Amino acid sequence: MASSLVTVFGGSGFLGREIVKHLVAAGHRVRVGVRRPEVLSQLGRDGCVEAMHADVSNESTVANAVEGADWVVNSVGHYVVEDVAEACARALADPSTVGRVCELGGADVLAYRELVQLLLERMGWRRIIFPVPFGAWDILAGAMTWHPNAPLTRDQVNLLKSDNVVAEGALTLEDLGIRTVRVEDVLPACIG
Repeated sequence: MASSLVTVFGGSGFLGREIVKHLVAAGHRVRVGVRRPEVLSQLGRDGCVEAMHADVSNESTVANAVEGADWVVNSVGHYVVEDVAEACARALADPSTVGRVCELGGADVLAYRELVQLLLERMGWRRIIFPVPFGAWDILAGAMTWHPNAPLTRDQVNLLKSDNVVAEGALTLEDLGIRTVRVEDVLPACIG
C-alpha cells in the first residue's frame, strides 16, 4: 500500500515526528495536521510531507486534514514510542484494519494524581500534592502561548479535562500483536 496518503495529528511532537519519518521511509505521502505548521519545515523531504493547520479540538480543521486520506494517525498524547511506531506499521500492512479505529493505550488506567504520585515514589521524592483548578491551568497555559516551546499549552490542559482511555470495541495494541507495557515498567527508563 505504498504511496497512500496518511494524515498524522500531532506530527510536530516527539512521537509524531518519529511516526512521520517512518511513514515517509516506507514510501507513504504524509499530511501532518498541527496547530503551527511552520514548525514542520524540517520534515518536508521530497514533497512527501505536507503540513496543514489542524486543531484536534476544532472539528472543521480535523475534517479538512483527513479529507482524501487513506489512513489517519492521532499521535496527540503520551505513549511508548516503539510500540506506537510498530502498531502503525502493522495496521498499515494489515488489510483487515481498513476503516477501523485503532486506539493505543497502556496496560494501566490512572488518574493524573495517581501518575504524579507514582512518579514521585519512583524518584524517591516526598512532595505534597494539591489540586489546581482548571481555571488556573487555563490562565497559566494562556500566559505561555507566546513561547514557541511552551512547557504547558491550552491543548494539554484541554486533554486533561476529560478521560483519555481506550474505547470498547476499538482495535488495540493487543489486537495488533503488541504486548502493553505498565507505567511502572517504563518509568525507570524515563527518569534515568
